[in-house]
Amino acid sequence: MRPSGYRALPGIDRRSDWGRRDAEAIEALGGLAEQKAGLGFWKLYDRLRQARHDWNHKRL
Repeated sequence: MRPSGYRALPGIDRRSDWGRRDAEAIEALGGLAEQKAGLGFWKLYDRLRQARHDWNHKRL
């Protein structure tokens, strides 16, 4: 069920919008995960932050 205040915007597919918006973050995390397969999420996140990416952990 949707919350009572929810109103879908016409012409916007919310399910596919995040994929386009976050494509850069997804690619960066995926590439780093392939290079550093033994590291967990938080260490990969710290590496991305050190590389000057200012993405929030919830976005990744």
